[in-house]
Amino acid sequence: MKKITSILLFVTLLTFSFAEAQHQIIPAPRSYELSDGELIINQGLELQQLSESVELKKQLDLFTSEFKKMGIDLGSTSSDGSGVKTLKIGLNETAEDTLGAEGYHMVIEPEGILLMANSTAGTFNGLQTLKQLFPVKREVADDG
Repeated sequence: MKKITSILLFVTLLTFSFAEAQHQIIPAPRSYELSDGELIINQGLELQQLSESVELKKQLDLFTSEFKKMGIDLGSTSSDGSGVKTLKIGLNETAEDTLGAEGYHMVIEPEGILLMANSTAGTFNGLQTLKQLFPVKREVADDG
């Protein structure tokens, strides 16, 4: 099996397409803030679990396996700073009243994604939203 050396996934969450897509996301976001920019994932996406939780680990394993079926390998985080974007996900140490039990706070920046919630119900919803924001068809560089 040929190793894909470069995956180009354009997640244009912070551009016009996100504004149109937000009404199609299930569960629908209660609120969002639109800003300029995009997250380009061209060297993979590493996962970093910020909270010790068996349920959160199960969610990340499922998320990883679903992406693997699409030909996208998500790895555990490394500390080499190789330019790989990171999805950091965890549970708030102190519950945020505005999120409730099933809400989440997701920040998408050029460096990666931060997803935090009060409970694993919130992280589950956040991961479902994130899956919907990835392009249906990925773009692969000519050399990979």
